Amino acid sequence: MSAPRSLWKSIQKYARVNPPVDSDGFKHSYLPLLSRNLNLKRIFLFGNVALSLASLFRRKFQAIQSRKVQYRSLVSMNSVEETCSLPQYLLAGQEKFWFASQFSNYRQHYLFSNTLFILYEAVFDYVRDFVDFLELPRSAISLFPCSKLRASSNRREVESSPGFAQMYGEYSRYLESLPDFQVVSPQQAMPMRSVILKHSHYRRLLYLQLRWEAFQGMKQRFTMV
Repeated sequence: MSAPRSLWKSIQKYARVNPPVDSDGFKHSYLPLLSRNLNLKRIFLFGNVALSLASLFRRKFQAIQSRKVQYRSLVSMNSVEETCSLPQYLLAGQEKFWFASQFSNYRQHYLFSNTLFILYEAVFDYVRDFVDFLELPRSAISLFPCSKLRASSNRREVESSPGFAQMYGEYSRYLESLPDFQVVSPQQAMPMRSVILKHSHYRRLLYLQLRWEAFQGMKQRFTMV
């Protein structure tokens, strides 16, 4: 199955979402974005790790995504080179996409609001539940894109690599143990001010969010002139 961008475009007809084309730079963010919206709902798509890796390298996004997660987390950059191939990456055995820690940020460490965790490959099996979670009208179901098979030609080859087992074996087994569709809610409120003051990486993220909002405000102002 392959359709996240078209999926967001369908949702966009009824609700405000992050730009599907990542014009704000927050798509696949390493950290959940800060928001004062108490009714905010988040969606975290997770999937087969081997397929995710293969997809990043096939679309030449390996360097971009690796740099993005590391830049937003305020650590020394050690990202994937643009010329690095998937076999080379697996052979090196050094994890640079931070899949597991990114997942933990959304599910445990910074669970600010109700978050839907849904298996990428099973999205179209839960369209009705998906619509209900977002509180969209049932008529929205008819606008959802049709399912397409996700490219998976080298999945077995990736999974059989010793480097893959070393970097992602435990995380892959953890994802396989999870339900395909699950809404996780915070056990207690997490004050934004406290998070920003205590965590330096969130101060950086706040700066980036404010910069984007200021840019949008200026863009709207000059568009109306």
